[in-house]
This record gives sequence, structure tokens and C-alpha cells, in this order.
Amino acid sequence: MNLQPGQWVQCSFTQERGKILPYEGRAICISLGDGITLYISPESLETLGWRILKERQ
Repeated sequence: MNLQPGQWVQCSFTQERGKILPYEGRAICISLGDGITLYISPESLETLGWRILKERQ
């Protein structure tokens, strides 16, 4: 997956959506809203079912 800041992602299991934020380091930083931020490796993100949304719905 080619993840870039500003892209929207969604978990295929929970339907949770988030926006990728700029972050230095190996982890991906995803804002889930309401002050909740997820820091996760790209491999784990894919394993847990997160996918890039084509368009924000």
C-alpha cells in the first residue's frame, strides 16, 4: 500500500475511518477523530484490514 498524508483509510472489519497525518518515522499516524490517533506499522495496518478509500464518503 502506498500511504500518503491526507489520504483516508477505512478498516474493512469495523468500518472505522481515519485520515493519515504527516509523521516522521516508520509508523503510520492515523487520526480517527475526537482526539484519537492510531500509530501503527504499515504491515500491521494491512494485516488488520485497513484499506485506502478511493473517495471520502
